[in-house]
Amino acid sequence: MKFLVHITLGNIQGFIGAARRTRDLWFGSFVLSELSKAAALHLRQVQPGCLVFPVERGASCNGALNWHDERFSVANVVAVLTCNDKAGCAAVLRTAKTAVSEKWQAFAADARAKITAASAAGGRRRRDSANAQEFLREDVWTAQLEDVVDYIAAAVPLADDSNDAYAKASQRLDDLLAARKRTHVFRQYAERSAPALALPKSSLDGAQSTAIQEARTDNRTLIARTRRRMGIEPAEQLDAAGIVKRVVGRGRAFVPVARVASELWLAQAQQQYPRQFDVLVKAYDAACDSDVADYLGTDLGPGTSERYPWVRKFPYDAQLLYPPRIDAALIAARQAMEADSAEYGATSDQRNNSLVAIADALLEALKPLWTALGSPQRYYAMIYADGDRMGKLVRASATFGAEAQRSVSQSLSTFAEAVPGILNKHQGASIYAGGDDVLALVGLDQAVACADALQSAFREAMSPAAKDCGITDPKAQPTLRVGIVIAHYLMPLADVREAAKRAGDVAKYGTGAPLPPGEQGNALGVWLQPRSGAGLALRLRWDDQQAVQRLRDQIAYLSAAPQRLPSGLPNEVGALYQSFAALPAQQQSAGVQHDLRLTLFSGALETLLGRKRLDDGSSLLAGDRQQVVTWLTAQGDSATESLGWEQVGQRCCEFAVARWLAGHTEQAEES
Repeated sequence: MKFLVHITLGNIQGFIGAARRTRDLWFGSFVLSELSKAAALHLRQVQPGCLVFPVERGASCNGALNWHDERFSVANVVAVLTCNDKAGCAAVLRTAKTAVSEKWQAFAADARAKITAASAAGGRRRRDSANAQEFLREDVWTAQLEDVVDYIAAAVPLADDSNDAYAKASQRLDDLLAARKRTHVFRQYAERSAPALALPKSSLDGAQSTAIQEARTDNRTLIARTRRRMGIEPAEQLDAAGIVKRVVGRGRAFVPVARVASELWLAQAQQQYPRQFDVLVKAYDAACDSDVADYLGTDLGPGTSERYPWVRKFPYDAQLLYPPRIDAALIAARQAMEADSAEYGATSDQRNNSLVAIADALLEALKPLWTALGSPQRYYAMIYADGDRMGKLVRASATFGAEAQRSVSQSLSTFAEAVPGILNKHQGASIYAGGDDVLALVGLDQAVACADALQSAFREAMSPAAKDCGITDPKAQPTLRVGIVIAHYLMPLADVREAAKRAGDVAKYGTGAPLPPGEQGNALGVWLQPRSGAGLALRLRWDDQQAVQRLRDQIAYLSAAPQRLPSGLPNEVGALYQSFAALPAQQQSAGVQHDLRLTLFSGALETLLGRKRLDDGSSLLAGDRQQVVTWLTAQGDSATESLGWEQVGQRCCEFAVARWLAGHTEQAEES
């Protein structure tokens, strides 16, 4: 008898979202992909050819990622299993669950090994072994590890081999999974003892207690030393899952947000001041090779430059490129050295002199570049993308049987495998790319172009599969909605991810009342999340290419010559627009109806542009003033045909977002 089976892992969003650092966020996504892959590999071994999602690679997929490549992401598992009876199917699902559990336990064992084993900073300094049993609360660690992965499986028998039977089983399977998720089985809370309940809570997940031992007189040095080596801050508390993500993730190649945010500045420095840039690289390399490299700066690790070629010119974390971070790093480094003088050797004066020499060399390399280019951009973009109408496509493919669904799965894999290349082309880093889901980091100046490239690649990948399933109308085929959040590089990653999801909601539902189902999705949503002040939302439909191109043109214009327009102009334009919003919409003059608000706004805009001055005291050039008027009030390429009031408001929002994405704003220069 054949069974249609679906395996998925629960608590995914909470596991991924519990993150303070970029690596926490990325490695959480990676772990869940590897756990799903463990189930898929087990089913593939038990019965080759049974998988539907993810699709198995054939001879025609020579360029595709293989199953054991860590870049190959798996979102969920669907299989058609041939079993003798229900008991046989249940047995297979239990062994798949065991494979998932063993994979998770392997990650946990790796974390314990890294805590226990001796390590070396920069490959030079000897470090004493850190005993994991003295660092971890064994009872909490064990209890929490068993409660991380929620394995959910459902199976439906196929009446026969017909496509109709497959479609009915697929629908029944969807209903069973939905019911299972609504009737979640909550296990008894593992930390039942009073001492465990009184423990400090995890900094990543407030529902979990810390699994790190408190620092007592007899173990204070060991705990502090181990925290430093594992990248755990002195006051930071982590649960078992957080420890695995932080400790195991440290050895993986990834690009932090500071490096993404500073890419444009570094590229300008290399191009315009190559000699000074070389001096900076040498000074930063010396900081990364010091005894306290974890505090003064770190390199990006082996394999990063191969996976992300754009970082080769500066393969470091880039945190010390920002003036406030150097002082903070020096303070932390001195505290680390004083806390364990035996580990770092030499006298206190010698250690301090070494730190000062490293910092002075770095400052001497940075000051000329700060003077010429200003400090690096402190804001970056996180991209959150998800497919529209995918449920409709999967249901439609089910009516054509397993092979049709494999075709859809292959199309999704084709898109997912193209994502890292698209991100690299735009100097970004993919956090997760599995199926139609994408989470990534990119610099502000590349954000819109990258989002546009992603949606084009998705449409190109999915259109053939949709046509094969009978969805020939382009308006009914899957599209990709993309959310972009503009966030400060010091903003907690969990908050940035939530803001990115909010941007995705803007792309789907709009900025006001929810849109009708037929108008949802297929759009770009931008959510501006400044470190202080109110947020700003913008939505542009992908099929409105004129609007998308206008935004890209504005970003290019403002990036190329930021000094041509005052940085605060978009804010003043927005305030000017709002000042007329309460006026009556229509007024009759000489028998003609016209919008009084538009008349007043247009006149006030001309006045504002006429009195604005640049930093050198000069007036705005006539061509620049006309360009702003065209952006804000012109219909299409016509500078004479006016827009409606709401459309002008949309243009003002576009102008403000473009100024941010161009990377030259007063807010962006705040520390």
